[in-house]
Amino acid sequence: KLYNYRILFRPHPNAQKRNNDELLDFKNNNWVKLDPTLKRNYTLDDYPYLMKSIDAIITPYSSTIIEGLVNNLPCLAVGYHEKGNIVFNWKSYVKNSPHLRILKNRKFIVHCVNFNKLDLKLKAFFKVMKSNKKYNHDRQKLVKKIISVTNSNYNEKMKEFILSLK
Repeated sequence: KLYNYRILFRPHPNAQKRNNDELLDFKNNNWVKLDPTLKRNYTLDDYPYLMKSIDAIITPYSSTIIEGLVNNLPCLAVGYHEKGNIVFNWKSYVKNSPHLRILKNRKFIVHCVNFNKLDLKLKAFFKVMKSNKKYNHDRQKLVKKIISVTNSNYNEKMKEFILSLK
């Protein structure tokens, strides 16, 4: 079922080394490729090209989810304990973090906080990918709630905010 898809792996620029990273073989793997733009290091100039080159995003809970929303891409947000790495309670983090609440109950974001349910979540993710365009309007409504776009610079926005507190 997945033969038509490839994974373009782009590690976080500040990611900690993980125990199993050395097991990733990008040269002899037909399904997973290392992002070729990494040869130029991490530049924001590569993002428009990158976002137009992909059909969907699989990411930990990060700002990449927002980038996916802006670019009308379906998203699988993952957060689960990886054996042998730092223990972090992803389920609690996702459930209780105020800044993530806005992402809950969105049909175009599939959440996976339990590795044992990854197969089930991948199936749901592929369903979202098949009907992706029907979610574009809802994604853009959410983007407008998350991102404030104005022609004002930071100083003007801060002044306006402070004056609104009077």
